[in-house]
Order: sequence, then structure tokens, then C-alpha cells
Amino acid sequence: TTALQEAIAVAIAAKEWFRAERLCGRLLVILPGNEMAEEVTAHIAERRAMADAIYQRLTGQGDISNLDEAVSLLAKAMECFPGHSQESVAAIRLGRQAAVFRDSLEGCEAAARTGDFLSARGLAARALSLNPGAVGVARLLARLEQQCSEIGELQQGVRNAVENGDFVRAKLVARRLDELGVPARL
Repeated sequence: TTALQEAIAVAIAAKEWFRAERLCGRLLVILPGNEMAEEVTAHIAERRAMADAIYQRLTGQGDISNLDEAVSLLAKAMECFPGHSQESVAAIRLGRQAAVFRDSLEGCEAAARTGDFLSARGLAARALSLNPGAVGVARLLARLEQQCSEIGELQQGVRNAVENGDFVRAKLVARRLDELGVPARL
């Protein structure tokens, strides 16, 4: 029994709560009413209850709006009872990934509205890397790739027309760039 008590102390020092709980259960079978095992079991139950309350708060919200707070709470729960709920960890990671995906798409739309198609393309590519199955994003990225290519060709066309002294052509090509919301760069 002293070996078992030492093993419990080592498990507690290492914050291996599942192991400590299992060892306490064995000790209580051998020595029912053992004060040390009962105290440790109560302490572990308290930690588990605290971790459960935090996990329920995290997962009960459905959509985690403040991800930084959720990550902080998760760290606190994991400190209370490490490895207790891998589902909560996965839920928070997915929530964080979804937030980055959403932010990337919103940034993409804003950049496209201002004519910054290169940034929009980069943000769309980021969103697609987070969710490769997003068909709409794949189409958006393809369209942005095409627009970036067209814009590059038009800007080169303006430069070439100006270099060749064909200012009428330069003005026509610059007008097309203006329609796209992109300034003509010389």
C-alpha cells in the first residue's frame, strides 16, 4: 500500500489525474476509508467538475464568438484536468479555423471592392486552404486569378502604349482598368 500511495503522489505531482484517480480507486478497494485516497479522490472530483463546467460553457455557446476567451478558458480547463475533453479542443480549433475562414472571405470581398485584386486573391487562397471543399471559394479564386492576370496584361498594355507614343491606345486601356477599379500604373 505504501508503494501505491507513492505512485499516487507521483501521479499527482505530474498532474496525471486519470492515473491518480485509478490508483486511488485501487487503494480504496484494498483499504476502504483510506483518508489519503478519499482526499485525493475528492480533489480530483472537484477538478473534474471545474473542468466540466468550463467545457460546458465553451461548447454550450454553439458559436464561440470570443475565441481568445475560449482558448484562455480551455487552457484553464486543461490545467485543472489535462486531457479531459479532446472534443472541446477540437471544437475550439474548428471554431478558430472557421473564424479565420470567415475573416479571410470578408477581407477578400473588401479588397475586391476597393480594386485590390492581388490582396483579394491571396485572401481567397487562404480561405480555400482552410476549407478545400468550399466550391464557391474555388470559383471566386479562379475568377480573381483571371482578373489579376487581365489587370497585369492591361497595365503592361498601358506602359507599352505610352512607351510607343500611342496615347489614344494608352487612354483606352487605362479606361478599361478604371472600369475594373484599378489605377493604371506606368
